[in-house]
Amino acid sequence: MAKVFESAGIPTVVLTPLVDLAMQFGAYRIVRGLTVTSPLGDPEVSAEKEKTGRQALVVKALTALTKHITVPMSY
Repeated sequence: MAKVFESAGIPTVVLTPLVDLAMQFGAYRIVRGLTVTSPLGDPEVSAEKEKTGRQALVVKALTALTKHITVPMSY
């Protein structure tokens, strides 16, 4: 789906731990998530650490959105 939006001029970011798979499907901006079962969080850490980690992933994704790219990139 990201490839469809990108071809229409709408930038997208895919947050996933499966970077290779996202690249195979043509995603341009890919931010590596933590795990398959918890891509944006870590149930093994405190709520405060999890919040900080999620914020870092969102900042990384927003930064990736500002980049003009023509080939897949992993952040």
